[in-house]
Amino acid sequence: MNLDSMIADTPKENKKKEIKLALEEQWAKESQEPEEPTVETSPSVEELSRKARERDEYLDHLQRLKAEFENYRKRTERERAQWADRLLEDFMMELLDVVDNLHRAQIVAEETHSVESYKEGVEMVFGRLLDVLRSRGLERIATVGEPFDPYLHEAIMQEERTDVEPGTIVEEITPGYVLGDRVLRAPRVKVAR
Repeated sequence: MNLDSMIADTPKENKKKEIKLALEEQWAKESQEPEEPTVETSPSVEELSRKARERDEYLDHLQRLKAEFENYRKRTERERAQWADRLLEDFMMELLDVVDNLHRAQIVAEETHSVESYKEGVEMVFGRLLDVLRSRGLERIATVGEPFDPYLHEAIMQEERTDVEPGTIVEEITPGYVLGDRVLRAPRVKVAR
């Protein structure tokens, strides 16, 4: 064989060697003992029944929690309604004192036919009523002479004025009140411009 034929056969020989090696590797793999396939075994009856018991326990627990929460919600609503009723009763009891005093003033005015005594009685009752309302947190909103605040006041009129700064309240048409930190009713006012 000459050198040229050896060079020409080399890639073929290399291919043959590669194929032979690959076949030998495959035969070696096949000649080994086959691996046992991993088969997942189904759970035993005991394990299934244990899991079913757990599921039932969780479901029972969840149903009990749901029922307890529903009972809590109903009880809370009932207590809130009772609490509101008690507050209303207390407030009404205080107002009944005012009504009684107003009735007494009316009787005195009828017996004496005195407008002055009737006026004094009404003023006393009005003062008592304001005391009751203040004890519950109701306060009158300051207006005349104060700067207009759109969050507190309702401007229904404007008036040209030179004696006060523009935006100052010059007259209160209807009083306004706050209850705690909430505006219960905004005062209606006249504002200088």
